[in-house]
Amino acid sequence: METVATRLLSLQDFAALQELPENQDRILELIDGEVEEKVGSFEPSRIAMKIGIKIGIYLQTNDIGYLTGEAGGYVISPKNVRRYAVGVN
Repeated sequence: METVATRLLSLQDFAALQELPENQDRILELIDGEVEEKVGSFEPSRIAMKIGIKIGIYLQTNDIGYLTGEAGGYVISPKNVRRYAVGVN
């Protein structure tokens, strides 16, 4: 079996990859320097919105941050950018 070397991406490389026209409608994450695509589905999305509504109501009365959906990327470390279904920053 032949081994194929994988080049790990930097944050800058990942940001450039996300900006390509063919990736505009894709949910990409950088996990340990490797790109992974998240595929949405109905049930997790429904649960995320139920949670998001409750968090959103709380944030409207307590100005401590803002709410994002899966398009809001969070830089966890130089090799990890995650996209959570519901995120608070």
